[in-house]
Amino acid sequence: AGAVISSVLSIQNLSARAGMLEFWIRVLEHLRALRNYQSLIAVVGGLTTSPLSRLKHTWEIVAKPLVDLFNDCRTLLDK
Repeated sequence: AGAVISSVLSIQNLSARAGMLEFWIRVLEHLRALRNYQSLIAVVGGLTTSPLSRLKHTWEIVAKPLVDLFNDCRTLLDK
């Protein structure tokens, strides 16, 4: 989770930061396909931390299909 947080927060540019969020969401897609749930939990945990969830403007420019994928992964872990 720490790598996710630091990699996103270290970027100052809004669109580049959104690109890093998209990168991690694509990683989630691969982890789910591999059924690597431990790593999936770590990445989702990083993306749902308070510092990253407060980045409203950044999340607004993340592609909608990727946000949906992220929410699917969160729902999977909530079960």
